[in-house]
Amino acid sequence: MAYWRSLEPYHIRASFTCTIDYEPSKGHKKRDKLQLDAICKVVRPDFIADLSQQRIAFGKCLIGTGATRTITIRNLTDRNIKPRVSLLSPAGGFFASCMRELPPGACGKLRLCFRPTVPHKVTEFMEIRSNATLVPLVLSGEGVLPVIKITPAYGVFRVETKRSKLKEVHLKIENASEAPASVQLEKLFEIEGLASKEHKEKTSEGLTEKELETVEKCFSKVTGQSHFAFKSGDGALNIPPTSSSSVTIQCGDPELLAKTQEAKHSKRGHKDGHTVAAENEGREEKQYIVQYNLRVGTAYIQSAVVVCSIKN
Repeated sequence: MAYWRSLEPYHIRASFTCTIDYEPSKGHKKRDKLQLDAICKVVRPDFIADLSQQRIAFGKCLIGTGATRTITIRNLTDRNIKPRVSLLSPAGGFFASCMRELPPGACGKLRLCFRPTVPHKVTEFMEIRSNATLVPLVLSGEGVLPVIKITPAYGVFRVETKRSKLKEVHLKIENASEAPASVQLEKLFEIEGLASKEHKEKTSEGLTEKELETVEKCFSKVTGQSHFAFKSGDGALNIPPTSSSSVTIQCGDPELLAKTQEAKHSKRGHKDGHTVAAENEGREEKQYIVQYNLRVGTAYIQSAVVVCSIKN
């Protein structure tokens, strides 16, 4: 930093000689020489950026998601500067943040984002400039269609359990895309009502007409603690290309869910489960329905509905 501030403008001079040879021919010269004197003025830049090269490659990125790169810019002058970024095409998928004014010697962050909307390779040119400095950059990235699927490939999962036990639903999420996928299982709603034994199948593509009618007339939104929880994590998965990962949804009494997660399935956790059962003895058999939406960034992929009947 001290070196840059003490640097004064200077000139570099160089002489170049260019020799041109002609093919031998009667009446023509055989050789010409051209002399060129070059002068280059060296000035101190207003800022420097932590870039090893002038191309920023975002690589492959799923449509609906985004990738971010951050550039650090340092003010080398003894006055305030405000670096500016050239306008980027809204159709290109690249976005840049605005920079604040930088005092002498201060650093600022410039965030560049790539959020593709089409499955194509994209290249765009941009500039970071101030009064005396211009840094040209080449941005490149490729949008890729998300190919995500859930196994088992059903929309509705039905389970039964007792208040002293938890039931688990295991889902395998496969990323068959050419880019990494940040997958999120988001809870959309949870409702409750009296248990119905109309449908015996454990899995199906969707709720039956009878179930939909019962839900509309007899179910209401859960206002207390949830009867569903992820066995580990919060439903967020980072899956590499052409890979898969698993998520487990636990269903059961809220108190048992909380104690089981705290105890990490220790012996004390099982004992607490029996205590919960005793405390809840005499309650009506109820049914709880939850829907999770599988998303990759802002792109909706699929939904999974879990119907849990809890017996006393």
